[in-house]
Amino acid sequence: MGMFPEDASILVSKLISLWIAEGFVQNRESGRLMEEAAEGYLMDLIHSNVVMVSRRGYNNKVKYCHIHDVVLHFCLEKSRKEKFMLVVKANRYQFPPYDWNESRV
Repeated sequence: MGMFPEDASILVSKLISLWIAEGFVQNRESGRLMEEAAEGYLMDLIHSNVVMVSRRGYNNKVKYCHIHDVVLHFCLEKSRKEKFMLVVKANRYQFPPYDWNESRV
């Protein structure tokens, strides 16, 4: 969730695809698609108020979501500590080049 810009509306289908591509979703239940499992994870996050619904589709499914700024900053800090991702903004001099050589864990 930390890779999306602050106050961005996140397309749920894109988010689910990214979760699956990164291996965050495991298909442990037989007969259940990974997309359905990911949607269940997202609904758990929505019900616990970590993720907020921005817009619903015609079938009342969540189409866009977003996270609160505090949660975003928590995600970014946790990602930095675990060397999961490095946030690079428009000004590349804000991050020293030696940070770019860090390998992802």
